[in-house]
Amino acid sequence: MRRKTIQEYQFREGTRYSVDPQVVGEHLEGITNKHGGLNPRLVVREAERKSSPLHDCFTWDDTKAAEEYRLQEARKLIGSVMVVTQRVDEPIRAFHSVKVTTGSESDDDAPRTYVSLDVALSDEEYRLQLLQQAARELNSWRKKYGELKELYKFFSEAQRIIERYSA
Repeated sequence: MRRKTIQEYQFREGTRYSVDPQVVGEHLEGITNKHGGLNPRLVVREAERKSSPLHDCFTWDDTKAAEEYRLQEARKLIGSVMVVTQRVDEPIRAFHSVKVTTGSESDDDAPRTYVSLDVALSDEEYRLQLLQQAARELNSWRKKYGELKELYKFFSEAQRIIERYSA
């Protein structure tokens, strides 16, 4: 009989849920086993039950949920606008999310705003934030594909960048 490997679950850095990630991970795994896969519709359907450990991960007030959804749509819209530049062959994002620090709040409390690519690249603080974000995304990508030996040379260079710009 094959023994099941025990997984340890945790939320990605920056994720804010008031539930235990281990319970959520095991519950999602159970849904996967029951249905042969996992998709958002199954997760929401399962979370609708108040007894579900996933229930508190969702906004059930339809008015508030609708507003949150529209905000998410706005983020998606802003992130979808691309700009063609002289320096890059392919279109790139035109707006980038940055923290606006006034010195009175901590970095975690600083409000975020979207600025144009030109503003983000010309402001030293915003540029550093973009580099730090790029390093986080690169690190996430490296973790996701780290077992692919064909990418080893790339990952060794990526690690240098991650170490330099990790906040």
